[in-house]
Amino acid sequence: MTFRGKTASGETVEGYYFKNVNEDDFIITREEIPPSLSDPCGDCKSIYNAIIPETLAMETGKEDKNGKMIFGSIEVNGVMSKGGDVILLDGKYKHPIIFKNGSFWAGHMLIVEHERFEIIGTQGDVLICNNCKKYWKSPKERCTCGSTTLTKTDDRNIKLVLN
Repeated sequence: MTFRGKTASGETVEGYYFKNVNEDDFIITREEIPPSLSDPCGDCKSIYNAIIPETLAMETGKEDKNGKMIFGSIEVNGVMSKGGDVILLDGKYKHPIIFKNGSFWAGHMLIVEHERFEIIGTQGDVLICNNCKKYWKSPKERCTCGSTTLTKTDDRNIKLVLN
């Protein structure tokens, strides 16, 4: 099972989820070491990437209509994370993907007919209004100025978010 999360620097990492005895959260990734003269077989090493727990998401096992793996938010320390994907259903309806009652859901739908879904972002994405330049956190349909044109921007703008 693959998990996804963001590091403090904003890097997205995928791999195995691990919580150590100090309650720190990590995504473990593997880095291959190519063969060399001293080690003709090569090898790999595990890298422990400290992540922000609120950004944790779990692979659903389903792909969207473009073949991209869908990740869903999960409960972390009793609170739903904000790391899951936001999908567009049938080209019209935005829904965050969350894990509840033993299954992944998009609004009121189980993720079964996933070919109707298209990933359009992550729940924790930082969006900017193309009209008034206010910052918002995804999912957000409309800015307070009335504009519906919100674009993903650099996650380091999180300090400017209004919601």
